[in-house]
Amino acid sequence: MSTDTTPAIGFDTFYNVINGKCTTTPATRHGIDPATEEANPEVPLSQTSDVNDAVQAAKSAASSWSGTTYAKRREAILAFAESLAREKDGFAKLLTMEQGKSVGRRFFPRKNSTSHCHHLQLSFAHHEVDGGVHWLRELTSLELGEETVREDEKVGYSHVSRA
Repeated sequence: MSTDTTPAIGFDTFYNVINGKCTTTPATRHGIDPATEEANPEVPLSQTSDVNDAVQAAKSAASSWSGTTYAKRREAILAFAESLAREKDGFAKLLTMEQGKSVGRRFFPRKNSTSHCHHLQLSFAHHEVDGGVHWLRELTSLELGEETVREDEKVGYSHVSRA
C-alpha cells in the first residue's frame, strides 16, 4: 500500500502554472463572492508575455503528450481524478466563492460580519466536483479501437434555406 505524499493545495493564494512552475504577475485582481459580496483572494493578472509563455509550454507539452501511450494517459487522468476527489471540499468552497453555488449545510465564518457564521449551501458545489471526478473516471474506461477512414470518396454538402 503506497502513501500519497502530495501536499494539500491551498485555496487562498493563486498562481499561474506555466511549464510546471508557479509564477506570479506584477498586477493582480480579485472577484467578488456573489453570496457575501466580499472580495475573493487576489489572482494573477496575466500580460501578453505570460500568455505567450503558457502557449509555448502547452505546445511543448502537447508534443510530448502525443507520444504517450493510452495506458499512461489513463493512469494520469485517474491520478488527476483522485487528486480532485481528495481536494473536493476546497474546490466546492471555491465554487461558492466564485459563483455563489450552494454547498450543503456547512457553515463558514464570514469575514467582517457581526453575525457568527455565514451559511453557505455546499451540496450543489460538492455535486459538481463529484460529477467532474465521475466523468474523468468514466472516460478512462472507454476503449479506443482503431478505425481506418477511407479518403478516396468525395463527400458533398448542400444547404437548403427555407424562408
